[in-house]
Amino acid sequence: AGEKATNKAIDLLSNSSLKVQIVRLPVEHDPDSFIRENGLEAFKELLTNADSIIDYKLKQLKSKFDLSRSNELIDFIMACCLILKDLNPVEQEIYTQKVSEISGIETNVIKEQLGKLKSQPKTKNVPPIIKHDIPKSKPSQSRARRVPKELVEAQNIYLSYCLKHPEFIISSKITEEMLVGKFYKWLFRHIKDSDLNNLTLEEIDKNNHDYLEKYLQFKNSSKESNYSIASQAIEVIKKYYRQLEVSKLEAALKNDDKENQQNLFDKILNLKKADWVNQ
Repeated sequence: AGEKATNKAIDLLSNSSLKVQIVRLPVEHDPDSFIRENGLEAFKELLTNADSIIDYKLKQLKSKFDLSRSNELIDFIMACCLILKDLNPVEQEIYTQKVSEISGIETNVIKEQLGKLKSQPKTKNVPPIIKHDIPKSKPSQSRARRVPKELVEAQNIYLSYCLKHPEFIISSKITEEMLVGKFYKWLFRHIKDSDLNNLTLEEIDKNNHDYLEKYLQFKNSSKESNYSIASQAIEVIKKYYRQLEVSKLEAALKNDDKENQQNLFDKILNLKKADWVNQ
C-alpha cells in the first residue's frame, strides 16, 4: 500500500517544479512511530539519505526481479531503459552507470539499447514490466517442461483445419519446429507432404505405427474449425514458439562472450516486442 501511494505521488509531482525525494521507512513504521522509537536525529539521517525519484524507481525495480535469472535480468534492463530514456544526458550517464553496477551489464550495451528506444515512436502498448504493481517472481523449474493446455488446443485446431485444407500450411507460415510434441510434428510433416492418404498400418514401420493409429483417432475426433478460429490458433502457436526461442537465447546470453551480448540482446528484444504489441 505504501509503495502504491508513493508511486501515485511521484506521478503527480514529477512534472512540478518541486525537487522530489523519497524516504523509505521500515515496514512497521510511519514517520511518527519511527521518531518515537528511534529519535529525531535518526529520522533526520533518513532525510539526508533520501532517494531521488530515479534512484527510488531503480531500487523498486531491483526488488521485483531475480537478477540471477537471465530472463528476469533482461526484463529488468528493459524496464530501467524505459525509465532512463527521457532523462537529460548528464542524468542518463549517471544512472546508466548505476544500472550497469546493479546488473553487471556493460554501460555501452545499455546505452545502445537506450538509443534504440529513443528513436522509436511512442506507443500506447507499454510493456507490463514497468507497471507499478509488478508481482514478485516465483521461480518454477517445471514451467518450461510442461506444455500449456492453450498450446495443445491451438495445435489441435490448427492441424484439424490443415487436414481439410492442406494449402493452409503454406499460407500460415507455421514450421515444424514451432510445434511441440512428436506426434504433432509428425502429423504436420505428413500433411505438408500430402502423403497421409498413402499410409496404411501394414505398410509403415513400427516407429510410425503408433503415430498412424493416433492420427486415425485424431481425425475421427477432430472438431470442426473455420479459417478465423484456425488463424487465432496460429497466433497462440507463434506466441509460445517465441517464448521458447527467448528461453534459448537467454541461456546463450548467460554463457556467451560479451562481444556477442548485444546481438543476442537485440534478438530477445525483437521476440518480446511481438508479445507486447499483441497484449
